[in-house]
Amino acid sequence: MEAIGITTARVSQSARVRSYLEDRSAFILGGILFVILVIFVAFPIGSILIKSFLNKESGDFTLEYYNEFFSRTYYYRSLVNSLILAVTTTGILVVIGFIFAYVVTRGPAVLRTPFRIIALLPLIAPPYIFGISLIILLGKRGVITRALNLEEWNIYGWDGVIISQILSFLPIAFIMTENVLNSLDHNLEDSARDMGARELTVLRTVTIPLCAPGVLKAGLLVFALSMADFANPALLGAKISFLAPDAWLFMTGEMDFQMSSVVSVFLVIPCIGIFLLHHYWLKGKVYTTIVGKPVATEARDIDPFIKVVSITTCMLVALAVLATFATTVVGAFTVLVGINNTFTLKYMTSFVGFDALYTSLKVSLSAGLIGAVMGTILAYVLMRGNIWGRNLMEFLALAGFALPGTVLGIGY
Repeated sequence: MEAIGITTARVSQSARVRSYLEDRSAFILGGILFVILVIFVAFPIGSILIKSFLNKESGDFTLEYYNEFFSRTYYYRSLVNSLILAVTTTGILVVIGFIFAYVVTRGPAVLRTPFRIIALLPLIAPPYIFGISLIILLGKRGVITRALNLEEWNIYGWDGVIISQILSFLPIAFIMTENVLNSLDHNLEDSARDMGARELTVLRTVTIPLCAPGVLKAGLLVFALSMADFANPALLGAKISFLAPDAWLFMTGEMDFQMSSVVSVFLVIPCIGIFLLHHYWLKGKVYTTIVGKPVATEARDIDPFIKVVSITTCMLVALAVLATFATTVVGAFTVLVGINNTFTLKYMTSFVGFDALYTSLKVSLSAGLIGAVMGTILAYVLMRGNIWGRNLMEFLALAGFALPGTVLGIGY
């Protein structure tokens, strides 16, 4: 009987421990994730901020590097250039993304799937692919440059950087706008047409206002991605200074950690500001027009003028996207595309290429697996657990998306 009592006590104790751990699981997991986020997100950014205020010789607090940043034209001009680039790219992509989404959701049925695939195609390629392809096509000895005798026009500079960013970030603008257009009730547009409104009036007074939240969110995300972009400005920027490449060059080229930190701070501020604006001010602010059971509506052809303008725009952008991908594929099987187009397999059979492929797959699969597991646990903690600092944890978790990779690399 005594042995039975001891066994029962042990089982009861084990059950209480298990019950305690289950009840406190969200708190325990939250604490572990909070420490991880602080180490891998907050600490690198905090290190950059602290470094920008420390004298490289004495280690004392100083503002001399910020004074130097604003006293030399080259330094603060990179901030201005980055802001101009982000605003320009965002403005153009908001329009193009809406046009693509409008054609895919309202245009001819035969064009919807092809345009949607092309709009999403840049998702499978890194941004610098477009920069390299544009150099091959429109560089000083590019294929199109020589074919059309365009030596006076130079892809290096504002034109090249803007075009490459438009092609790179097109899927972001398209996806968010398409989701909003798909959620709209077509009866509202049909009602406006039945009351005599012209197609342009319906588009201006009904469709676009109802899409405003999604379009604005797309614009904010594109702005942050444009500010953080390193590859395209570095490849095509020529002598124009931009924050992301400058921050890296200060560190690797001049070994100036203080100025690299200052430039990184000015790179982080707009990105974090846009992220906060997007995540908190626009959080949950969407217009939905579907209530109850949706009513089927007759598919209507869009206005001929709008159709011609929108389809022509989509065609031009689609050709640019396909041309860059075709250049990449052809370049993999030619000695030097545009210069020596002899077929070759030496690049495809190079062990250097396979080593790079193996490294990329290893890194991406590892990051994807760890990110998926941590993201799932974090979502469980934030949604199910009533723990202190939930908003801070959510901010740190999502800040990694808004922070430029260059800045995190410098912080590490």
